[in-house]
Amino acid sequence: MNNATLNIGSSSKGRILIVIHTEREENIRIISCRKATSKIMSKVHGDADGTAGGNYTFSFTTQEPTYEISVSPAGGTVAPKGELRHTVTITNGCPRAEDFTISEKIIQYSNFLRYSLSQTSFHIEGGGSATTELVVSNSADSCEDVSGDKLKIELLAIGAGMNEAWAREHQKYVEVTDEPNASYFSPPSVVSAEAGASIDTKVTITFSTDMDMASVEGALTCSFAYTTSWSGEKTIVLTPSGGLDYCHEYQVSVGTGARSKTCKKNMEQAYTFSFTTEPPPFGISITPPFASVKKGKSASAL
Repeated sequence: MNNATLNIGSSSKGRILIVIHTEREENIRIISCRKATSKIMSKVHGDADGTAGGNYTFSFTTQEPTYEISVSPAGGTVAPKGELRHTVTITNGCPRAEDFTISEKIIQYSNFLRYSLSQTSFHIEGGGSATTELVVSNSADSCEDVSGDKLKIELLAIGAGMNEAWAREHQKYVEVTDEPNASYFSPPSVVSAEAGASIDTKVTITFSTDMDMASVEGALTCSFAYTTSWSGEKTIVLTPSGGLDYCHEYQVSVGTGARSKTCKKNMEQAYTFSFTTEPPPFGISITPPFASVKKGKSASAL
């Protein structure tokens, strides 16, 4: 075995192995592959005085685990009585399978937001990944000011072959931030009002949030007869009854009785706008504009 080579390494399962092989031209012949024991190590290395037998001590360091945890979306806003769903993904970059557990910690508490994880334990093959769902819900249903009310959660993925201290030291965690959508708790307002110039134009009024439709219709004042329809719960459409007049200015007002559907607040200021219709598309003309007529004759013009 003079030409044999001895190697000491670890298997995919973390066992220390002693492998003896020899090379013959382009072929490699495995002579022996055994799990390392103190008895085998003493035969390989011998005692400190050069004689066979005895114990041999050595140390080695395994590779750092390679895994990632991510959340999509990383944060967001949640409407009252609504929820936002996040996808949590754990990727195992190690060659062997690993059991993972997600550790949760609230960094900043919220008065309105709560969360739940659909799964916290995973068995992931080497090079594979697994996902779970993080659901953040908003319990608020009043007009209370929730500005700055946030929920921050730390999600830490810990493998069975590693410890939490190592994971925290190497920052294998993510932070999810969710906050209530403050616009749902603000008084409503008109964000746009549009009308064309034609006599059959429609008037479109869009609000900043979902509205109580009956309150909006009751708060409308127009200088023409109309019917109403809605596009969603933010936009009302006014259709003139019987058409409008040419070259005429019309006015539309939304009073403070218009109320938000979500927080039940009224508009703080009335909104008024006007529009003018186009001139009529007709006139009078003579063709040809000039003509000469001889005595006793006549001429016609169109």
